[in-house]
Amino acid sequence: MESEELRHRILKQHEALREQIRSLEVLAREVAEAEEGGDLAPALRRGAERLLRRLEAHRCFEDENLGPALVGADAWGSERRARLTADHAEQRRLLREVFTALRSPRVHPAVVVRRILHLTDHLKADMRDEEAALLDPAVLRDDVVGTDVITG
Repeated sequence: MESEELRHRILKQHEALREQIRSLEVLAREVAEAEEGGDLAPALRRGAERLLRRLEAHRCFEDENLGPALVGADAWGSERRARLTADHAEQRRLLREVFTALRSPRVHPAVVVRRILHLTDHLKADMRDEEAALLDPAVLRDDVVGTDVITG
């Protein structure tokens, strides 16, 4: 896949994730305002699980496609890929926490809401950072950049 196409696909996935995140945040705030989570708590859990599944598919796509593209992009590609890998590891850690809270009937809906909102804040920041540092056209591009070239 060419770099421009890869960048376009990831940005499109990010926009879809942002839309899903916004919807989940609205629902989370409604649950937080309702006493004991009310009837919205199951909907919040389902919405969070849908987002988490979509996010996992997105991370796998990036791991399989963006990581290798970054390595081949320029002399700093390995460092950029390491950053991507570290960011994804942190996301997976946060996801495990959210999944644990979502699946436990003993966890109060307010705790679930806090963990979901923490996760969504983290995801939005990660996407902004990734777009600026890894998906910039100056970094991920289709033209050849010589990294070991001697000029005279």
